[in-house]
Amino acid sequence: PWMIALQGGDAQRGEEIYHSHPSECMRCHRAGVGHEAGGEAGPNLGGVANRGDRIFLLQSLFVPSAKVANGYGLVSVTLQDGKSIGGILFDSTDKVIDIDVGTTISRVNRKDIKEMTPPISAMPPMAGLLKPSEARDLVSWLSTLKQSPPKAKSQKEIVPIVLSNNSSPEEKTTDTTAPTPAPKAEEKNSSSEKNPKTSSVSESTLKTASMPATSATSITIAATAPTSASPEQMALGKAQYALCLACHAADGNGAAGVAPPLAGSEWVTGSIDNLIRIQLRGLQGPIKVKGTEYNLMMMALAHQTDEQIANVLTYIRNSFGNQASAVTPDQVLALRSEAGKPMLTVADLEPVVAPTPPKAASGEPSATQSTSTPKLGIIDAIGLPPVLLFGIPLFALSCFAIGLKNPD
Repeated sequence: PWMIALQGGDAQRGEEIYHSHPSECMRCHRAGVGHEAGGEAGPNLGGVANRGDRIFLLQSLFVPSAKVANGYGLVSVTLQDGKSIGGILFDSTDKVIDIDVGTTISRVNRKDIKEMTPPISAMPPMAGLLKPSEARDLVSWLSTLKQSPPKAKSQKEIVPIVLSNNSSPEEKTTDTTAPTPAPKAEEKNSSSEKNPKTSSVSESTLKTASMPATSATSITIAATAPTSASPEQMALGKAQYALCLACHAADGNGAAGVAPPLAGSEWVTGSIDNLIRIQLRGLQGPIKVKGTEYNLMMMALAHQTDEQIANVLTYIRNSFGNQASAVTPDQVLALRSEAGKPMLTVADLEPVVAPTPPKAASGEPSATQSTSTPKLGIIDAIGLPPVLLFGIPLFALSCFAIGLKNPD
């Protein structure tokens, strides 16, 4: 049904879809060369009509990872010395690739790369969000955007990556008398291709466009759930989180009235299953976070790999002051069948458990125990023994009575 988008359409209605459709295009994209409103999590749509024909524009909506703009695709690279680098593919040439790893840009020589995943877009496929007629109008509008914005220059430092040795791991000899080393927590998927090039998507692919199963690989975390996140997983998760900044902000505090905070969120540090299911199915409707209600729509991100989902969830569970167990790709895989189902509401989630106040140390009053001075009775307030308290008035009355009897 999507082939109707290749001809016709109403560009004005397409622009209205960009501004106000529940898919929230403006949340991630600008569309012009000036100071137009819009987010920066995705590429500026200005000049997109010059990058390809209507087939290309339709592919961008329904198969976002078919061709990812530089600066917006996540990659994972394994070097010849066994080290791994994950981040956003900033730029590439025949000799080097530049990977944005957060605070700096890592420049890697292609000859030093052993394995590299194809760039993966964080944009969800629009098949479940747009009607065919809406897709046609949106493509019609996109085909009018021919003025490109100035190319932004990064101010981040470019750091050349040098291998730790000049030989590949296969060339090293092993002493057979030495004890067998323990298996590493991370294992590299052997199905990765060396320096893969993104292949184009044919017209026939669009006829059955649906949420594609991504085969890209990255570092696989151990199947058993670790109690804490590894530095490698945190680094990959941080790079992945760069695509969440438009809504949840760099400090994890969200956007007032739009997106809830991740910092200190009971949902983030709570059930892992909740987080995975939200990533796979999306979430809509009201939800209370840290006592404040948000009415939101978070789109499903099931096009991401199990590793990418595990990495970013681990990152948010152990950043912004949060501390919780890591998430493994196997845990995501176990719930992968949730993908494609209707969006979740808060009623579909496991309820979060309110945190219990810490127990007081021995000899100290607890948080619920009153520290105010207890109310005292009259006897205790005066501070005299009962014998004296009642004996003194009786003695005085006796003396007074005797005095009345014997006035002399």
